[in-house]
Amino acid sequence: MDISSLVIKDFLAKINSEKPIPSAGSSLSVTGSLGASLLGLTAKITLRKVPKCDHDMLKELAHKSEKTSQRFLELGEEDILVYKQVIANEPGSVEKAIEIPLTMARMALDLVKTYEQVIHTCYKPVKGDAWLGVELLRTCVKSAVYIAVVNVDFFKPENREEYLEQIFAIQDEIGVQCSPDGCTIQLDK
Repeated sequence: MDISSLVIKDFLAKINSEKPIPSAGSSLSVTGSLGASLLGLTAKITLRKVPKCDHDMLKELAHKSEKTSQRFLELGEEDILVYKQVIANEPGSVEKAIEIPLTMARMALDLVKTYEQVIHTCYKPVKGDAWLGVELLRTCVKSAVYIAVVNVDFFKPENREEYLEQIFAIQDEIGVQCSPDGCTIQLDK
């Protein structure tokens, strides 16, 4: 299933069906792609409208946003295949079911950090687009970490450590604590 070629209403209809795919991973990929695209729009319009902006940084953001947006959709496709592999108990599939959302979390976090370096130069009429893009990417990070937390439970306790370390590192960086019951924001950060 090529989620990047679906019309939005068709994609939403597939999500809102009784079938398990596409589901959270695909939705996460679309959310990340949309967030990245909004940051790309912000960078490109700012480059055109603000002569004194940091051109190098904004060109990097525009390029990175475009590449990241596409990569999110590719990971959504991979997630669909991995879900089928997990159901079929294929070796290595559970690892992929954790690696994909952790990759999405790191990609989203990287874009947010890049954007935070240039927010002060953004063209004012697109700051709302940028803000929404960042919020979608932050949601992507938290949701991806949550999905990884849920998926890590498929491992035997002795095989979880490597992934838990990655999960904890991202959680610490974003100030969120996730468990299989949900995520909470650490207010003291």
